[in-house]
Amino acid sequence: MGVRTYVDSRETLSAKAIGTLKQVDVAK
Repeated sequence: MGVRTYVDSRETLSAKAIGTLKQVDVAK
């Protein structure tokens, strides 16, 4: 379960990072 939580958190961080990059692209 610890590993699953780690993977889920990584996916969430990745999704947030991608969302931030998209926002930056739109800002340009």
